[in-house]
Amino acid sequence: MFVAAVLDFANSSYTTRLYVDGANVRTVTYSSGSAPYSGRACHNLFIGATPGGDSLTCATTASVTPYEPGLRSGIDDVRVYDRALSDAEIAVLYSENRWPR
Repeated sequence: MFVAAVLDFANSSYTTRLYVDGANVRTVTYSSGSAPYSGRACHNLFIGATPGGDSLTCATTASVTPYEPGLRSGIDDVRVYDRALSDAEIAVLYSENRWPR
C-alpha cells in the first residue's frame, strides 16, 4: 500500500491532501486558527505513533509516555520534502515504487 500526505501552506490557510495508491482520496483546507492543534506550543511530527502527555504544551509526566504506539505494522520508506508535491509528482512516486504483482 502506498500512502502519501501533502501539507500545502499558503498565506493564512493550509491544505492537506491524502493519497492512497497514487489517488487523492481526501482534501481538506483549514483557515487560520481553525486547524487541528493550531494552539499547540510545539509541532512534532509523529509517524506510526500518536503524541502522549499534555496535548497543549507537549509536556510529559511520569505516568504518561511521550508517545503512544499507533501502527501495528511496518513502514519501509518515509520521505519528508521541503515543499508541497503536486498530484502528478505523487502519481510518479506511486508508479516508481510499486511492487510487482
